[in-house]
Parts: sequence; structure tokens; C-alpha cells
Amino acid sequence: NYPELQKRLNGWLSSALKVARFLTVCVAVMLLLNAWGLFDFWHWLHYGAGEKMVDILIRIALILFFSAVGWTILASLIENRLASDIHGRPLPSARTRTLLTLFRNALAVIISTITIMIVLSEIGVNIAPLLAGAGALGLAISFGSQTLVKDIITGVFIQFENGMNTGDLVTIGPLTGTVERMSIRSVGVRQDTGAYHIIPWSSITTFANFVRGIGSVVANYDVDRHEDADKANQALKDAVTALMETEDIRGLIIGEPTFAGIVSLTNTAFTLRVSFTTLPLKQWTVRFALDSQVKKHFDLANVRAPVQTYQVLPAPVGGPSPDSLPPREPTI
Repeated sequence: NYPELQKRLNGWLSSALKVARFLTVCVAVMLLLNAWGLFDFWHWLHYGAGEKMVDILIRIALILFFSAVGWTILASLIENRLASDIHGRPLPSARTRTLLTLFRNALAVIISTITIMIVLSEIGVNIAPLLAGAGALGLAISFGSQTLVKDIITGVFIQFENGMNTGDLVTIGPLTGTVERMSIRSVGVRQDTGAYHIIPWSSITTFANFVRGIGSVVANYDVDRHEDADKANQALKDAVTALMETEDIRGLIIGEPTFAGIVSLTNTAFTLRVSFTTLPLKQWTVRFALDSQVKKHFDLANVRAPVQTYQVLPAPVGGPSPDSLPPREPTI
């Protein structure tokens, strides 16, 4: 599957036909002038500057031909890798697409530069000053675009390491969102609020990817301190059992849940903890379903959540104002 091959071949053929028509017109004009006795075409071709010109044109034609063939083959191979085929081969990842696109663009610049230099050399242009000037210009550009170069290099290494792909949920600094676009210089992240952020690669020092490997759910549930801990723990286990029996949810959980028991104790409540390992990006689905089951089974078992109550006392007549009284601790 070479999606751009036909279009590229048609473009080369069209350009070649235009050049051939131009050369045909030139030869026809010279033959016409030769027939009128105004120009000795054969002498010019065999003994004059024509022989050298024809030799140069043939060399340039061969250079352009091999450059076009090389570029067409390499670009078509890259585009074949970038596209899906009729057999249903999936599209490559965003990392692969970005790197292949970068490689294709680099090839285009390299082949074009080499071809232009060889053609200029063939027509008699001294390319040594051009190379020296290009080196000086490149040095000046490199000093003026250090951030751009840093963006590109950092982006290439992040994508080589497969750090993130399009569609991944990531946290970059204070931003959490879905990767919508990855380019050579930056990454586009859209938050759940709809805000779209363009982040240069060089500004990324650390990031978190929620799609790599597994997801995790660590659920803590506060229970009134005066409740029976065994009863509350059993209600939590019943809720987890009901969750694991739900077919849609069970397929999202890897392994078995882990019960940690009481992990925190305060003067008003104790905290029970259960944890799960899930498929990537499925931890929130599991957590929502777990909360629903826990609410249901805690209600059935009459397990109460901690509730703070406050005792409000009227100020005595003729006594100090309420604002001047010391604060009172809440009572349960």
C-alpha cells in the first residue's frame, strides 16, 4: 500500500514531459535556423559549445533522475509504513508516525541539498564558498534557535523511549489531560475542562502516563468510630464480593483485591482500605462501581459514616457575648 506513489510518479512524469517539450522546441528552433542558413547547428553540436552543453545536460538529467528515483523509493517505503493497508494492518503509533515523518523530512532536505550542490558543480559553479557560507549561516541559526533545537532533541528522545502516544492520559507539571497531538517541537494536551495546551518538549522535565502497564485503585472509607470494626470490615468485603461478581467490572480487574483493614484512627472515625490493580485507564470505572456497592452494603449493614455534631448553648442573660466565649470541641 503506497498511497502517495502514484501521485508522486505522475508529478515526476509531468515535470519530465515539460522539460522534454522545452528541449524539443529549442532543438526545432535551432534546426529551423540551420535550414535557413542563419545558424550552423551541426557545427555547433560537434565542434562548438554545443558538445559541452549537451554533455552537461545529460549529466544533470542523470543526477536528477537518480535523485528522483531514490527519493521516490525511500518516501514510498516510509509512507507505506505510515498507512494502514487493505489487510487491516493497524496504523502505527503516534511515536512511530512522528519519527518516520521526521526521518522523511530529513531525507528530503539531505537529498535536495546534495542534488543542488552536484548540479551547481556540474554547470561550473564553485561550491566551496557556498559550503563555507552555509556553515556560517548554520552556526548563526544554531545560536539563535537553541530552544528550538532543544525542543526537537528532547521530543525525539521522549518518543524513542515511547513515553507517550496520542490518546494517552498524562500529567505534565500541573496539567492533566489527553494527548491530542504530537509534533517534532511540542505536544498538545486537552484537559477535561476543554482547555487545549501546547507544551514545548524542552519544558517537560517529568511527566506521568496513566496508560502504561496497569492502573491502581486505593479506596479509603471512613466509618464512625463507635461502629463495630468487624461489622464494617465484613460489609466492605461483601461490597467487594458483589463488585467482583459483576461481569463487566471483573474483566477490568487484574488479580484479587487487597484488604488492608484499619489504616487510620481518629477521635471521630476509623478508615478501612481496599486496593485493586486494574487495566490502564479503568481505575476510575472500577472506583465508581466500588463506591456504589460500598454505599449499598454499608446501608444494608447500618454502618454509619462519621458525623460531627455541634452543641449550641444560649448565652446567659447578662453574661458575656457569644463571640467572647472560648471555642468548644465538637461532640459526637
